Amino acid sequence: VLTTLDGRDGTRRRAVADTLGLGTAAFDAAFADHFTRRFVGETRYDPRHSGAADQALHDAIPGWLRDLRSLPSGSAVLSAGGREHRIEIGPEDFVRAGTALHERLRDEVRARAEGAGLLLLSARVAQIPGLSAHLRERAGLEVFELPHDAALVAGWALYAQSLGAELGLYADPYSQFGALNAELWRA
Repeated sequence: VLTTLDGRDGTRRRAVADTLGLGTAAFDAAFADHFTRRFVGETRYDPRHSGAADQALHDAIPGWLRDLRSLPSGSAVLSAGGREHRIEIGPEDFVRAGTALHERLRDEVRARAEGAGLLLLSARVAQIPGLSAHLRERAGLEVFELPHDAALVAGWALYAQSLGAELGLYADPYSQFGALNAELWRA
């Protein structure tokens, strides 16, 4: 989902567009396809041969991504039939696997950016290797990666602000009116 925000006179949502086929599930599928080709080519093992093996591949990918955040390379290991199948991987594998999707997403962002200079990426999307750099370089946008807890923190802050009246913190109705006015401005 791409959301276009308008920053004039406060922040407002201007438009929301569903980018079918460009979400994290599409990247996961591209990663699985890439690693299947690598396993078949290097070990003759096809992780998509059975449902259980395919699921093991999909389950392993997030761990491989996590490991490569702190290491320049690593081993991708899948077990089947009492044997371990191993290939050496690096961040470039994920970048290569996602390049076509990076390009399509860049085109979607360009079509909707309308002169914007800033792109906010959710923490989940920002974890896709190479995506931030690709959008920064090829879409000409400043990319800001939101922290994992951005929505949680904002939600708790809004909740905490609503507790003032419940806890009797306002001296009179005018002070509560001021808090409500500020809340309307943020909405």
